[in-house]
Amino acid sequence: MKNEKQILCPFISAVFILLPWTILPLRTHQWALEMPAARVIIFLYAAAMILGGIFSGICYGKLRVRHTAMKICLAINLVYAIFGAAALLMMHV
Repeated sequence: MKNEKQILCPFISAVFILLPWTILPLRTHQWALEMPAARVIIFLYAAAMILGGIFSGICYGKLRVRHTAMKICLAINLVYAIFGAAALLMMHV
């Protein structure tokens, strides 16, 4: 079980790192730039970024997955989570 955590947590965290970059091809469509769709897309991506930061923090802190790949994923996902929270705050102001 411990070995599975050591592999699975960094893999899922790496997927959370790549997820925000999928917005770039999505935003090339005209419908994604219009207001109701744009607000929903930004909300979903910001929520995914925050969840990635939370997941990486739980894996590193509580599950004690502490090798180099997990440390890198944690740092990047925490930065993403901060920007995701800022995007949510800016949407509501």
